[in-house]
Amino acid sequence: MEARPIEERVATVFQRALGLPAQVEWSALEYRSEPRWDSVGHLHLVTELEREFRIVIANDDVLNLTSFGEVVETVRKYVFD
Repeated sequence: MEARPIEERVATVFQRALGLPAQVEWSALEYRSEPRWDSVGHLHLVTELEREFRIVIANDDVLNLTSFGEVVETVRKYVFD
């Protein structure tokens, strides 16, 4: 696994998938709080997370990715389980 912390890697995925700037307040980011994180953006995000971390996120978990923090915790679960 890459040496960068998961939070940084997830932030990079958000930037790439949703076109977000680096100055986002990541701890406050929630689904639909950012116009680009809509249903289509969500699918883009999931695809990029799976690619970046080489994981497959279960449908139930996809539905629960409602905040930046939840995304980080979900990725941790897949990477370290």
